[in-house]
Order: sequence, then structure tokens, then C-alpha cells
Amino acid sequence: FQINMDFSFDWQGFSGVPDPQSPNDSINQLALAMLAPEAGSSLLDLCSGQGKFLDQAYQQDPEVALFGQEIDPLNVIFSRYLQSGHEQQFARIFSNFPFLMRIDQETLDAVLANWTRFPLELTTRNTADWLFVGTVLNLLAPDGRAAVILCSGPLFKQSDREIRAKLVEDGLVESIIHLPDNILSYTRVSADLLILSRDNASTLMIDASDLHTSGRRVNEMSQDDIAQVLSLYQSRANSPLSRLVSRDEIRANDYNLDPSRYLV
Repeated sequence: FQINMDFSFDWQGFSGVPDPQSPNDSINQLALAMLAPEAGSSLLDLCSGQGKFLDQAYQQDPEVALFGQEIDPLNVIFSRYLQSGHEQQFARIFSNFPFLMRIDQETLDAVLANWTRFPLELTTRNTADWLFVGTVLNLLAPDGRAAVILCSGPLFKQSDREIRAKLVEDGLVESIIHLPDNILSYTRVSADLLILSRDNASTLMIDASDLHTSGRRVNEMSQDDIAQVLSLYQSRANSPLSRLVSRDEIRANDYNLDPSRYLV
């Protein structure tokens, strides 16, 4: 599969220790099912680690052009799409970035300077998770779709309200799936799968917290669990586990994007 290997962007302004472990296979499978990349299209994994997600994507369809970018030079997969002026866009993007990193002003300015397609006003007071989300949006093709794993806090923290408002008002938040607890091997932080695309007048909230099999170290989603979430996502219907929420209702809730706010 297609991989670029250039170190083209300086991430040294980030501090923290990103864990190289990837999410378990069931979360990768869920994200792949929602992204549904087609043969001949492009798929980017931002923060690709050792390429586990890309390998699963290749096994699913070897005709998809695959790209990866990773901060850790000891890992294998890198791509060169972040240099200034690079015009490449991707039909599908997945990202499982390090949660709650810190960033200095110099690196923040460098990142924002590359956001030519979708400028997002961030400061060092914002949760750094939105830097990765913003990068994903700037690399996403106009008719593309992205699946991003992020911790739950940025979806409701008051300090990130203006960022969420921008995404909602611009119709970029297609769906938010609250994942089961202890589903990620590298953290116990509550997490959600954020689905991004364009021209969304409403957002589908899904509660998948109980759709899992308990394991000794981490919980797993079975094929039936994944199929149930995918069915809710594709039908966009209201159910005990899902609800289609209008932009007006999200606005009335001060742009809180925590699915529990809208689901009983």
C-alpha cells in the first residue's frame, strides 16, 4: 500500500509522552465500517503508530491508497502532507491522537499557518485535542468523512465552547458515538468517536457504552456490537441508544456535544 516517508513537519513544540499503543481491533473495525473507504480512494491515518489501523484497512480493501503520519520516529509509517503549501486532500481520515497534550505558542502558530482550507481560531488555553481535529478538517476532501477518537472532556468543557460552536454552525459534526469504558488499552479516560463531514444540519448522538464484552484488561466490542452501532449510524433514526439532534437544540444547550446530554 502507498506510504510516504518524509519528516516534513516540526512537532517538537508538543510536550507530553504520547503512548504508541493503538486502540483495540474492535474500535478500528468500527471506525473502518463508518468510514467505508472505496477502492481507488485515499485513506489517511493521522498519528498512525506502527500502522495497525492501516494494516486492517489494507486487509479490507488493498485498492485503497493508504497514508500514515506518526510523531514517534521509532514507528514505521510517516507521510509528508503537512508541509506548507501541500494541497493533498483525503477522502477518508482516521485519527487516534494522544489525548490532552500541551502545546507552546510557537508550535501552535506553525500549525495554524498550515490551515489554509478551514481556519480555526485556537489558543494555548484550548484543549490541544482540537489541534488534531483541525488538522483533520484541513486535510479532508470536500465530500470526505473522518473518524476521530477523542476524550470526552473537550466535548463539554466551557473553555472549548467556541471551537464546538464553530464546528456545529459550519455543519461539520455528523455523529458522536460514546464508546464503552475501558475500551482503550492505554488509558481509562472516557472516550468518544467523532464523525466529521460537511453539510450536516443535525448531529446523530449514539450511546454505545453498554455495547461491549468485558475483558480482563480491556473491554471489546463484538461483531454484533459493531453491527448494531453501524445500523444506528446508517439509519439515523431515534432509538433508546440514538437520537438525531438539531443544530438549534445543540445551540440551546450552549454547544455541549456530550451524547449523554441528549440521550436518556
